[in-house]
Amino acid sequence: MKRFKLWLCSLCLLMPMGFAACAGETNKEEVSLSLSKTAIELTVGETEQLTVSVSPSDALDKMIEWKSEDEAVVVVDDGMITAKAEGETKVIATSNGKSVSCKVTVKK
Repeated sequence: MKRFKLWLCSLCLLMPMGFAACAGETNKEEVSLSLSKTAIELTVGETEQLTVSVSPSDALDKMIEWKSEDEAVVVVDDGMITAKAEGETKVIATSNGKSVSCKVTVKK
């Protein structure tokens, strides 16, 4: 087993992307995110789909974590925002240690 690990590490060092490619990690400095919208206005009960783009397109980890700063105002599930109550909050998308946000204003 030790020989296999040594061989695998040696192989990773020879690769252009280094060990990170073998470990399934992406260099956090190289990844950037952008949202389809940076501000939206909804009425209570409305929904809106946000999408996030991860650059570079060949980033190893494109998993996005979505979060609402105030779930009493809006909830978010895989980028789908649902307005629950009047107010303002932010929806945040995070990937590879980077975050982008969209200001959401909900009116009656």
